[in-house]
Amino acid sequence: TTVMAIANLAMATGNIGRPGVGVNPLRGQNNVQGSCDMGSFPHELPGYRHIQDSATRDVFEDIWGVKLDDEPGLRIPNMLDAAVEGTFKGIYIQGEDILQSDPDTKHVAAGLAAMECVVVHDLFLNETANYAHVFLPGSTFLEKDGTFTNAERRINRVRKVMTPMNGFADWEVTQNLARAMGLDWNYTHPSQIMAEVAATTPSFANVSYDLLEEKGSVQWPCNDTAPEGTPVMHI
Repeated sequence: TTVMAIANLAMATGNIGRPGVGVNPLRGQNNVQGSCDMGSFPHELPGYRHIQDSATRDVFEDIWGVKLDDEPGLRIPNMLDAAVEGTFKGIYIQGEDILQSDPDTKHVAAGLAAMECVVVHDLFLNETANYAHVFLPGSTFLEKDGTFTNAERRINRVRKVMTPMNGFADWEVTQNLARAMGLDWNYTHPSQIMAEVAATTPSFANVSYDLLEEKGSVQWPCNDTAPEGTPVMHI
């Protein structure tokens, strides 16, 4: 494949395993790496650990106080297929215009139209929002306090320059929804969420806002083996 060929070329020319070299993908949006790190794949929990691994589930079940289903979830195309079939009833879309980003827009439109509840949480009334039963206003990067992670696994601290115009940060909107559904979520600052990430994810075990304030940024894995991060992943 092309990916393997690029990796082989990097190794053949000595451009891997030392500072300043390597192969990184250019992502389509900011923080794609961070999203994947935190378990946005339907079959993985944070840290790229499979949902069917019982030891991993035990860690999250203990901290979250809920039982986790060991069956992998659906990817977006499969969700839309299931919606058309009548077995997938609702979706919460945060920060993505799937009616623009998916190549088969007719498929997306059919799936969204078939759902009983579509919640869109975004900055703008985009194309996907035309199918929303509920629209929740999102926050810009200027209104965010948290972290972004780039393609070299570098966790960067992000600081807001203004209070969210809608009154709530994105994580607060999600927390308010969780509370409305009866969950006892009581985060007061993004640093508490990062502390939970560190407690549940070995590759992030030493990551904290204090460390990010001190270092500016760190590259995971960042744990007892590499307390200040890992600049070179593969040698």
